[in-house]
Amino acid sequence: MTPAILRRRRIVRLRDCEQRRVQADFARAQSDLLRLVSLAARLDALRANLNDPAFNSCGHDLRMVAGMAGRLDVARDAIAAPIQSAINIRDGLTRDCSRADARKDAAIQMMVRDEQAALALAEMRRDACAGPRRGALRLRIVDGGPA
Repeated sequence: MTPAILRRRRIVRLRDCEQRRVQADFARAQSDLLRLVSLAARLDALRANLNDPAFNSCGHDLRMVAGMAGRLDVARDAIAAPIQSAINIRDGLTRDCSRADARKDAAIQMMVRDEQAALALAEMRRDACAGPRRGALRLRIVDGGPA
């Protein structure tokens, strides 16, 4: 194994580790976004329950219902910015994932190309050092001429 091939293999391992790290970051960002979206959906469901006539017929004080509705609206507005931030982070990590995939693929292609070049060089050297082979390029004389 030539030093260049060993170096390429180390680069491929490094690119593989980078790719796995970026994919893990992407998965974490995706789960954070899903968590925030589900929290927003729960806030919307609670707000919808406040407008339900069955809830209001239970004898709740209108001021209390209005206060709860206001707090839910504030919480819904407050969660909009983190959701947008999580979307931006996820989109950035999507680009990073594709970039890491491309870098790993390029490293693998370079390693394969170096291995093929090393094999071709070794074969060429072996052929050069082999000397004359028995039976190679031997002409047979049959009936006064080459056959």
